[in-house]
Amino acid sequence: MIVECRRCRTKYRFDRENLRGEGAWLRCTRCRHVFFLRNPEKETAPEEKAPITGAGEAERAVPFQAETGGDMTPPEQASGKPVQEAERTVSPEEEAAREAERDLEKLIAEGENDSVEADRTSPLKKLFYFLLFLLLLAGGYAILQPEAARTLLDRVVDPVRNLLPFTRQTPVSFTAVEEHFLTNTEAGRLMVIRGVAVNNTAKTLPAIRARARILDSKGETVRESVSRGGNILTEEELRTLDPEEMTAILDTPEGRNFPNVQVPPEGTVPFMIVITDPPENAAEYTIETVPSS
Repeated sequence: MIVECRRCRTKYRFDRENLRGEGAWLRCTRCRHVFFLRNPEKETAPEEKAPITGAGEAERAVPFQAETGGDMTPPEQASGKPVQEAERTVSPEEEAAREAERDLEKLIAEGENDSVEADRTSPLKKLFYFLLFLLLLAGGYAILQPEAARTLLDRVVDPVRNLLPFTRQTPVSFTAVEEHFLTNTEAGRLMVIRGVAVNNTAKTLPAIRARARILDSKGETVRESVSRGGNILTEEELRTLDPEEMTAILDTPEGRNFPNVQVPPEGTVPFMIVITDPPENAAEYTIETVPSS
């Protein structure tokens, strides 16, 4: 027999054998409405009572039994077996409409979740896009104005670098440093230190002047000497000139062999420092720049 839900008008096929006594309580699997199906073999039907509550998902058809007092709740069938859900007669158009409705509900739920997630991550995305914009802007500026960009970068990076002890860079560094000893005819034993001074700053230096210190095992200075960059003595001069003559040549302001004036950024100037009578117990030596005077 065909059974129709009184609320949503969905139709089902129902086995008449499950209909006993006055009738049975049924639940629509679509709208969950509970209604009483009267047994057509009986002339009278009881009044409909409160819907079944807590019956779970298993749909049951139960015979009506009157109870005295209070609301009337349909009992379970005597057999205890659940009524099989009737097959529905659904058209292809209705099935397609229901499928579209389920898909729409799913998309709405996913959209709400995405909106919540987007709200949480939007500040990070904004920061990322802002940094990306700055990076692209800096790259374009560096391509169009490479020299100006390099100067600007040095002005920004150098103060930050100087604030950090482990990244702090000295204005002038010394590379290719080597030392050797020889004997001068008048001063006796000499220690000769030579190398290349490099301007690490972003500005031009007027000149470079270096000082070498010889330290003992306690780190105390036992000998020192100062010379200006750009002045190099030959081996013959080191052996034959007296100490005063060597000091005068090594203190030439503009540099005798190489220019030591207006040293540009990353510019290099060779240097030589001569120390007379170096102690035998010297542990190490250091080189540093001193202001030009």
